[in-house]
Amino acid sequence: MERKLLGQVGVDSGQMVIIDPCYIESEWQGKESVLGVDFWGQGQEKILSLLKGDGIHVERIGGKCRVMTNDAEAMIKRIKFLSEDIKQKVMAVPYTDSTYDKVCDITLTEDQGGQLNYKMGHAGLGVAFNSGLGDGTYNVYATYKDIEGWGRRIVKVEIELLDDEYLEDINERFGNK
Repeated sequence: MERKLLGQVGVDSGQMVIIDPCYIESEWQGKESVLGVDFWGQGQEKILSLLKGDGIHVERIGGKCRVMTNDAEAMIKRIKFLSEDIKQKVMAVPYTDSTYDKVCDITLTEDQGGQLNYKMGHAGLGVAFNSGLGDGTYNVYATYKDIEGWGRRIVKVEIELLDDEYLEDINERFGNK
């Protein structure tokens, strides 16, 4: 077997998706409908408490909070008003039915990744996951093997998110043992 660098992939969202490119056009969904509001930041816990105190259902999704609402614009204004009132920074953005928002939900799970489903709901569209320590450029390697009757084929693809040298450097810089 032979391992070879195929190239690099740049990441600016702290996450990656593996998908068959033939599905990008037909299955990837833009922001067609606003379903609610996501918020996070310094005053997140206080805003969460205030909204719950007003009888509004707020769900935690990873490190952010989500309010499902038919009037996202009004909820964003309310969250911004409350954050000014408590003098703490809170970001609030619409939560949509977009595939990108679904990817973000998947990467905020305890496993930091998982299955991305087709629009019809069944598995197989792709897999989404966090990328190492976030943004950057990551090496992608292929392992080749001669397969009888088929010749040389890629049998494994690896994305090197954190190599040993980088981890050693981080441990030295921040005193982790």
